[in-house]
Amino acid sequence: MAFGIKVFIKDEYLFTLLRQRLGYCFPEAYIMRFSCPDALAKCDKDQERFCEFEKTLYDQRQFKAQDTGDPGAVALFDEKGIIDCKRIIRALGINSKVTPVSMSSKPGNKVTVLLSFVYRKELEDYIHDLTDPYDYDIPLRLDFTGGFGLNSKESENMNELVRRSASRRFTASDILSYVRRDDQGFMTPGGSLDPDICHEIGSAGIIKILNMAKTISSEDSWSVSVLAVLDSFSSKDMIAVAKEADRVIVLAHDMSQGLSDFVSGINRALPPDIKAELILTEERTAAYDKNAV
Repeated sequence: MAFGIKVFIKDEYLFTLLRQRLGYCFPEAYIMRFSCPDALAKCDKDQERFCEFEKTLYDQRQFKAQDTGDPGAVALFDEKGIIDCKRIIRALGINSKVTPVSMSSKPGNKVTVLLSFVYRKELEDYIHDLTDPYDYDIPLRLDFTGGFGLNSKESENMNELVRRSASRRFTASDILSYVRRDDQGFMTPGGSLDPDICHEIGSAGIIKILNMAKTISSEDSWSVSVLAVLDSFSSKDMIAVAKEADRVIVLAHDMSQGLSDFVSGINRALPPDIKAELILTEERTAAYDKNAV
């Protein structure tokens, strides 16, 4: 049964994520975005003609329920400031003949910590070949480094996210407010303009952000993959962050006694069912690789 879902939301990227999620559950739905109340009167009626009924969602941070013209409009964010898709999907199915497609097989969340001891190009080449993040609704990439990718520019977003994380009111939805989709399909705030800001918050600050990112998948409504990239941190800080991961990857040029001891230290700290994956890349000199950092 075709039906319409009107979404009153100004954030285009958040709408893209929401449409992807709802599209999984309601493949026959026409999902329409309205960025202002006036757009309701100007909307394309062709889609609505084919809809047997409509449901309305709205971002209560930017709209009032009466703005939507639907007294039964459903607020996007719950009392914790999280978009709980399971709650929304239930609300969309109330008093309708639509049965959502089961999402029980979708994963909840996964945190991968990538510890890099290689040049940036080698790091990006490795990340480019990763496939498992794209099995999730939100493939999130967080670079706790001084730079980000060969073809990406640093922005203020990562700086602002780090600063926001210090607030007591920091929520999972705050993370989504700072991310944009990159060329590889990751949702990311990009790299930091200030190479020291990520080191200033230390492992405790990084762990706080990662734990908050996990809650984006509130009650398994979203499936979230978090790729956290670290370099230039102390061994102690790297191991502390690695303990929060479901998968740990160490990128290095070659095996040395120091690296062997470091990996052994990580494995002692990890749960028995998780072992750090050591990936050795082709060693290059800074003179050879103009992209070395």
